Amino acid sequence: MSSSICVSSAIWDLHIHSNQCTKPDKELAKLSVVEYVDRFLGIIADYPKLEMISFTDHDIISEELYREFFKRDVPVALIPGVEIDMKLTGDGESKHLVVYFDCMNDDERLTNLCSGVNEYHEQALRQFRQSNPHQYPVR
Repeated sequence: MSSSICVSSAIWDLHIHSNQCTKPDKELAKLSVVEYVDRFLGIIADYPKLEMISFTDHDIISEELYREFFKRDVPVALIPGVEIDMKLTGDGESKHLVVYFDCMNDDERLTNLCSGVNEYHEQALRQFRQSNPHQYPVR
């Protein structure tokens, strides 16, 4: 493998948690979506070879965040994604599944995706709380 791949080729970061994540960085969580995107764009300005990213927050997709990024007309492709927390055993062990969606240039599909993922997550939380009133979901 050539070392030039790491220094001269395009860069992709397809696993970024935003301030809208259910497990946010404490400082980033204090920012509005607009403030977060402003700060994020300031950071990625230092990486001219960055061509593609994905915000993969845990269990939700923030349509507001994607819309704010898209309206900035940034020359970086943004692929909608989500990191799904999956409980694998009865004792609470969980793993993460990162999923990407093909709706970068389709407003209606993005809206439907965000609504569907977020509604499913809310429904799963309600069911968990009804079944386990004294426990919190594994995070």
